[in-house]
Amino acid sequence: MSIIKIMEELSTPVKIAIIRGQTNYTELECVRLLEEHKGDYICVIKQYMGISTIKKEPPIKSVNQEIYKQFRRKLDIQEFNDKQASALSE
Repeated sequence: MSIIKIMEELSTPVKIAIIRGQTNYTELECVRLLEEHKGDYICVIKQYMGISTIKKEPPIKSVNQEIYKQFRRKLDIQEFNDKQASALSE
């Protein structure tokens, strides 16, 4: 059994103990926040520490959008490399 599965199967009192050990929250605050985050104690701790969740890019809607997105990325990388080369040569 992996460590992730074990951590997911923790009981609520254990999750509260983990949150209280990592934050300054009271037991009532821990219970309330666990309910808000659907039992995900890691999200509660991340919220306390100010760590934002990673935002996913919206899905590409068409092939043309993906093609032009790749063009823009390639041109941005080339422009960056050109600026670096000119800065080094000066």
